[in-house]
Amino acid sequence: DKGQPVLLFDRGFSGTRKLYAANPNGQESSLLTLKTQNNAFQVAVAFEASPPRFWYHSDFFVNLPDSSLVTTTPGEAPTAAPFVLDNGCHARGELMPWVTPDGAWMFFSATYPDPASGCAPQNGAPAHLFAVPLDPSGLLLGGAMAQPIFPNEPSSQVSPSLSPDRCTLYFSQIGAQGSVMYGAARQ
Repeated sequence: DKGQPVLLFDRGFSGTRKLYAANPNGQESSLLTLKTQNNAFQVAVAFEASPPRFWYHSDFFVNLPDSSLVTTTPGEAPTAAPFVLDNGCHARGELMPWVTPDGAWMFFSATYPDPASGCAPQNGAPAHLFAVPLDPSGLLLGGAMAQPIFPNEPSSQVSPSLSPDRCTLYFSQIGAQGSVMYGAARQ
């Protein structure tokens, strides 16, 4: 029911992950028909954009150099969506993206690759939260680099999102105490 809130999620069957949509009070879900080969996961959507724009991890492209994050609108082929961090390296791995409803900003989590080693991943490094402005095609706005939100935090931070008024950042922090959900008010 498009007149009701829609929950977007991924789930796996037999080693393959796919994207689904469901109403929170509904009894069943529907497979999203976004282009991929076999796997698609961690979806974000700018539902106020016209047409709506999606970002998700996909195996649509073979051998993407850094991340499998792509962007698309319904019915079009995806475009690789690489993000450059403030240290000059590309964001790698599963980024857990979240995008503002208008598609102007993306928030994601990533570990810092090591620029001294050719931007190789650093084993055991904590994940940090990043924000980056986007252009209408869903890519970095004019050569912008993703900026860390809490750059000196030693614990891993993942799953960022904003409140509807964009004044509170929600995220999970993984540390010695386990996983804890936080809300940080804009200052």
